Amino acid sequence: TTLEMLGTARGPVTGPAQYRANVGRLPGGTLVKVDSTYPGYTAMVLTDGRVNPADADWSKVAWASGEGGAHWVELRFPQPVAVKRLRLWWAKDNGVLHVSRKVVVERQEGGAWKTIEGQQTRREGEATVVDLPDSPVAALRLVQPDGGGSPERPGLLWLSELEVE
Repeated sequence: TTLEMLGTARGPVTGPAQYRANVGRLPGGTLVKVDSTYPGYTAMVLTDGRVNPADADWSKVAWASGEGGAHWVELRFPQPVAVKRLRLWWAKDNGVLHVSRKVVVERQEGGAWKTIEGQQTRREGEATVVDLPDSPVAALRLVQPDGGGSPERPGLLWLSELEVE
């Protein structure tokens, strides 16, 4: 897996960035893009197959966006895939699970991003599961609106792992 920077850093935040996923629970060759990355973090951990291991440095097993504004993670599949659910494993920092208060999943249609109608969200332990209508998509985007992060860090989107089923 290699990480390709798509832009230049603005202030202390890096990003956007993209890489091709080859481990974890995404179709092989999936392109993963993020809008920004908090200093000391990398987006590549989003698909490394590890979820909040107790003995690991949290900046090495989780990705955090830059602070403030809306944030997103895009998954671009090598070919259209029928996605039934997206599982979002939230990051832990000093024993605190940082669950975003608001996220929405979008699909790309004709070059524009549109909210997927009929999505259902539920919590399962340290994850949020987003059930989606079972229809083929070429790309998905998880969006957290401005201020929609955890109560402790509302300006961050903070994830340990992403899974597609």
